[in-house]
Amino acid sequence: MERLVPISIYNYLDPIEYINAIYEYLKVNKRYFSLRSWANKMGLKEATPLSQVLKRKRALPANYVQRISEYLKLPEKDQEYFMAIVEIANSKNEEVRSFWINKAHQLYSKANFNQKILGEEEFAFFYDNLTILLMEIIELQNFKLDPKWIQNQLYFPIEASKIQSVYEDLFSKGYLIKDENGKITKTSKHITSQHDIGSIWVKKFHEIALKNATEAVYKQSEQEREFGSYILPINSEKLPEIKQRIREFTKELIASYDTTNNQADSVYQFNVNFFAQAKKEDHDHV
Repeated sequence: MERLVPISIYNYLDPIEYINAIYEYLKVNKRYFSLRSWANKMGLKEATPLSQVLKRKRALPANYVQRISEYLKLPEKDQEYFMAIVEIANSKNEEVRSFWINKAHQLYSKANFNQKILGEEEFAFFYDNLTILLMEIIELQNFKLDPKWIQNQLYFPIEASKIQSVYEDLFSKGYLIKDENGKITKTSKHITSQHDIGSIWVKKFHEIALKNATEAVYKQSEQEREFGSYILPINSEKLPEIKQRIREFTKELIASYDTTNNQADSVYQFNVNFFAQAKKEDHDHV
């Protein structure tokens, strides 16, 4: 479903400012549009309540969110963000307001999730896990582009010369840039491989990631890490749906907790595995 207006709601924290921008756009670009016609489309008997909202003479009622969203053909996540900023604007309770601020932040982060999907050849550069780790470690507080300093932050031993070599490659390939003040930033917030490809480099990446996880079981305390494992029977026809839900959860978790601008105090690895432990039953040979 194509949205009615090409204005992103994520550019707004003030819902009244957002719907005023919508109103001004529609006045110019939609033939025969008027405040009265908009109110009618929303199921309102008259345009006065909507006019008062636009002029900030009354708060935007929460029950208008669904009506406006349907008229604008907003996607579900945009509707959730719209509701969140309305609740922030209307709430007088600080605890409730704090809840909706956090909700809006999560939705904003997820909607603006900056992820570069690499092809097989390009992903080969990152298969060792170390390269991505050194990209992410630049977000640590007091980060120093000093191999000796970086060595002291890592759980596992790595030669300083290797660290230096990886950073030289990251800069030369354009994954990291440095401004005139010496601040280092990533050109893509996150990188990942394509889904569902049989690349040897992707397999090697996951092999090393699982090796790192195995070492963490023994080297890190239970308070520092989270491990869980479940074995469950499923209908294999649901596998695409399960994989999609895992991917959506992964994106949401990263969007919610990824810490940038040198505010992080640690770097974690998040692995997801979902695989068969029993062969699929062949109904043709029962």
